[in-house]
Amino acid sequence: MDERRLQYFKKRLEELRDTERTSAHNLKRGLQSGQNYFTGELSSYDNHPADIGDVLFEREKDLGLKIFAENKLALIEEALTNVENGNYGLCRVCGKEIDPGRLQVIPYTPFCQDCKREYDSIQGIEY
Repeated sequence: MDERRLQYFKKRLEELRDTERTSAHNLKRGLQSGQNYFTGELSSYDNHPADIGDVLFEREKDLGLKIFAENKLALIEEALTNVENGNYGLCRVCGKEIDPGRLQVIPYTPFCQDCKREYDSIQGIEY
């Protein structure tokens, strides 16, 4: 990969890293608030469990989003490390160069399209 394209992807990855850090931080802050904060109740003792089900669902969804953001952030950090090490854009499995079009869409991907498709088929994911 030429230096100009490498610097372009490095800048995109740094911007994505900042966005994901902010997202993960905001989700973490929201999850640290007590359940009573979201229900507007002083206590949940007198409420039927079904009455707070939607709040519980939203908190679980936020937890899933936080985990997703942290995983994405880890992939971005790995990609930035690969930029510094000189092996950015190479598939983690087969070592071949990842198609620049794929990197344009998912700049933090560690897999070429063929290896990702094979991995997904093993996991039972179909397109």
